[in-house]
Amino acid sequence: MSPSIYKLAARGRWIALLAVLLFAGLIFRLWWSLRSPAIVQELPFTRVESKQNSTHSNHGGVVAGDDASKHQQSNSNASTVHCPDMPGMEDILVVLKTGVTEALNKVPAQLDTVLRCTPNFVIVSDYEEVIGGVRTVDVLRNVSDHIKQSQAEFDLYNRVQRGGRVALRPEDYGSDFNSQYGRQGNPGWMLDKWKFLPMIDAVLERQPTAKWFVFIEADTYLFWENLLAWVSKHDPSQPKYLGCQTAIGDNVFAHGGSGFVLSNPAMRKVSEHRKTHMSELEELTVREWAGDSVLGRVLKDVGVSLTWSWPMSQGKQLWDLDCFSEAYSRRAWCHPVVTFHHMTPIEVYDMWAFDQQWLDSHRSGTNTVLFRDIFVNLVLPEIGGVRNNWDNLSEDEVKDDKSPDHKFTAEECRERCKGKSDCLQYTHHPDGRCLASRGTMQGEPKVNVTSGWMIDRITAKMDEFGKCETVEYVL
Repeated sequence: MSPSIYKLAARGRWIALLAVLLFAGLIFRLWWSLRSPAIVQELPFTRVESKQNSTHSNHGGVVAGDDASKHQQSNSNASTVHCPDMPGMEDILVVLKTGVTEALNKVPAQLDTVLRCTPNFVIVSDYEEVIGGVRTVDVLRNVSDHIKQSQAEFDLYNRVQRGGRVALRPEDYGSDFNSQYGRQGNPGWMLDKWKFLPMIDAVLERQPTAKWFVFIEADTYLFWENLLAWVSKHDPSQPKYLGCQTAIGDNVFAHGGSGFVLSNPAMRKVSEHRKTHMSELEELTVREWAGDSVLGRVLKDVGVSLTWSWPMSQGKQLWDLDCFSEAYSRRAWCHPVVTFHHMTPIEVYDMWAFDQQWLDSHRSGTNTVLFRDIFVNLVLPEIGGVRNNWDNLSEDEVKDDKSPDHKFTAEECRERCKGKSDCLQYTHHPDGRCLASRGTMQGEPKVNVTSGWMIDRITAKMDEFGKCETVEYVL
C-alpha cells in the first residue's frame, strides 16, 4: 500500500473516532438533562414583560420588583398594568405554595398576574426548579430522612429528586375529586400536607423582617389592594392568624387554599415550637390528612388564636359564589374580597383583567372591591331569564306534597320558584328533579339542565342590601 493510501486510511480512522466521540458526547448530554432537575426558562404562554425588560430579580427564592414593573406593556393587549402603590407593601411577603405535578400548569398565570404586583414573594414547592425566571424552594428538604423513607406520600418526592420531571408518572397527577377527606386519589395533594410546617422556617429565613406573611396556593386569586387595606387595620407586632375558618373534628383552622395571613410574631412562635418538637410534629402530620389542620393545631398550642375571616378570605370560585350569603353574623355584600380559591389559570387571567379595569376606573376614589362589586360587574351580566344546558347550582329540592315522586317539567319548576316569595333561582334536571335557592349563583354549563333566575327579586335584593356606604372588615 502506498504512503498516500496509508495517510488516507489513517485520516479516515481519526474522522470515524471523532464522530464516535461527538455522538457519545451528545448521548451523555441528553442523559444528563433527563436525570437532572428540569430548568424551565421558556413557558408556553405570553408573558406580559419580556425577559430582557423584566424588573424581577431572583434572590434565593425571594423576588423583588421595582416601580418600573408597574408600567410594563402587555404583549397581548398592550394595556397598562396598574399595581397598587400603598405604604406597607414592602412589609409583606407573599408565599405561593405549589407542587411538581401542578406548577408548570398553574404558576405561570400567577407570575403573569398577581405576583407581578408583589414586591416580595417566594414560591415553595416539593421540587426545586426555575419557572419563568423564578427559582422554587424545596421546603421538604428538612423533613427527616426517616419520614421520607417510611411514608408512602414521599414516593413521588423521592422519585422526582432522583430522576427529575421525567420520573413523573401519569398516576402522579391523580384525580381532582375532592371528598370530605380531600383529594385522596391525588399523590401530589397527599404529599402537600408535609409542606405547611417546613415552609414556615423556610420563608422566615428568607425574609426575617417581614411584618406579614401571606400564604396562597397556585389556584388562589389575591386582591392586593384589599389585602393591604385589611392588614393595615391589624397590629403586626401581635401574634395574628387570619383566614377562612374550617374544621376537622374539634380543630378549627384557616383553610389553606382560601389563603391565610400570619404576623411575624406568630411565625416565630411556630418556628421556635417546631425546633423543640420536630419528631412529635412529624408524627402528628402522619396522623392528619390536611397540612393546614396541622399548622392550625400548632398555632393553637403556642397561643395564637384564629381570627375567623369569612367572607374576606374566600374558599369559593366566582361561579359558585353567592354574594348575598350570610354566615357567622356577617353578610358578604359589603365586605372586601381578598381571595378566591379553585381558580383555573384562565380564571386567574380573567379576574386579573377585571382587577386591572377596576383599578384603572377608580383612581380618583376608593378602589376597594366589595362582594357587591363582584356581583354587579361579573355575576349579574351572566344571569337572568332562562338558560338551557346550564346549572346555576340551586340546592333545595322541591317536592310535590300530593305526589312526592312527581317529576317536574322545567316550566313547572319555574312556577314553583315563582310561587315562593324567597326563591331567587331554580334548576331543572332531566330526571325531573326541581331545585330552588334563596341565594344567587352564576353556575356552570351542564348538558340537558335548565336554570332560571327571578331577576326582579334579585334586583330588589340588591336594593335591600344597598350600595355599601361603609366598607365592612373582619377585625
